[in-house]
Amino acid sequence: MKKSELKKIIREIITESPQNDINAVIRAIRNYNRTNRNIKDLDYLVLQIIKDLGFKPNKNNIDNVRSHLIAISDGDPEINKIPEKISDVKELYQFLK
Repeated sequence: MKKSELKKIIREIITESPQNDINAVIRAIRNYNRTNRNIKDLDYLVLQIIKDLGFKPNKNNIDNVRSHLIAISDGDPEINKIPEKISDVKELYQFLK
């Protein structure tokens, strides 16, 4: 295998990995939006999102993701659906450590 082919494969793996994580989060949000949406489901969704993006569910990450979900759902994710937008999910990376 040529060095250029190997570099191309590595580049594809690096760019696919975050996209797979983002797609997993979109699926989790979509599933949440299909439920009756309560606080217990929201807590589970927050933990699922953090794990899907490859971070640890510490207090700071939980608070930041919860705040972001509240903000993008017009203040109440238990009543309003959370938008299933890739751009909203990508914004989460800046809040997670």
